[in-house]
Amino acid sequence: AALNGAKDEMIIRCESYSLPVELMEHVEAVFKTVQIPDRRDGRGNKLISSDMLAELGTYSGYVTPQLLYNYYNISSPYGSSLVSQAVFETSDNALNPDDLTNFQDFFSIPITPIAQAIGGHVDTNACNQSMYSSCVGSNLDTQYIMAVAQGTPTTYYYTDSDWGDWITAVANSPNPDNVYSISYTSYEDNVAISVKDAFSTQAIKLGVMGTTILAASGDDGVIGYGGGNCGYNPMFPASCPYVTAVGGTIGPESGNPEIACTSQTRPSLVGITTGGGFSNYYAAPAFQQPFIQSYFESMK
Repeated sequence: AALNGAKDEMIIRCESYSLPVELMEHVEAVFKTVQIPDRRDGRGNKLISSDMLAELGTYSGYVTPQLLYNYYNISSPYGSSLVSQAVFETSDNALNPDDLTNFQDFFSIPITPIAQAIGGHVDTNACNQSMYSSCVGSNLDTQYIMAVAQGTPTTYYYTDSDWGDWITAVANSPNPDNVYSISYTSYEDNVAISVKDAFSTQAIKLGVMGTTILAASGDDGVIGYGGGNCGYNPMFPASCPYVTAVGGTIGPESGNPEIACTSQTRPSLVGITTGGGFSNYYAAPAFQQPFIQSYFESMK
């Protein structure tokens, strides 16, 4: 099977598993048994990365830290050392710390390295080594979260684990970060029910502990990146009601009003259509239902 859109790999899994009856009420799921690893896609971005800086004669058409400060009325981009934040990375992406330093220096942001790396994939040669498929996603995620919340200790969290394993490890850690930013998506239908349920349970726990999870809603609209399918194909974990789904917008970088990002609206500027955060598995929270109804009424 083709995993992560990269290459064909052999997957070995069991067709079933069993537990003693007396343990069943204490076990929610057994991972890495009958589940097939889901494909993950990174989120598209039209941001300035450090390898583009030398080529830019103008910032027009690009998102910069200063644009974010001005447009979203961020009166101070300084965070706090009393809280923490993290970026979730996977799919062979890697962070180049030299790029982070160059980015901060170019935009007059205090030079600050990441506070810690979990799972490796931090390498000054990350963009050049064939062992990593890309450093763009990791670089952009890290550079911009640290630009908007300067001085906030930032964790670079790389994992190849499935969603359930990852969030369980986070929830079990002594001091989870206060914010986790996820720029990756999987088809909701391709994520095993046991994994979705485990993820939701741990997300609820983390929420009670004061942790916020932000998840990208996808780059390919309601149809998903497979294309040609009928109905909605929501992206996970954005579809989970216990995280905050974040869609993409365009406009301010070119001096225009902010609108939902669609490839048809301005094809010369952007090649993605933002997802919407719908779900075929989870029921919509009560507080969202009136807005959903109003949306569908407006589409008639």
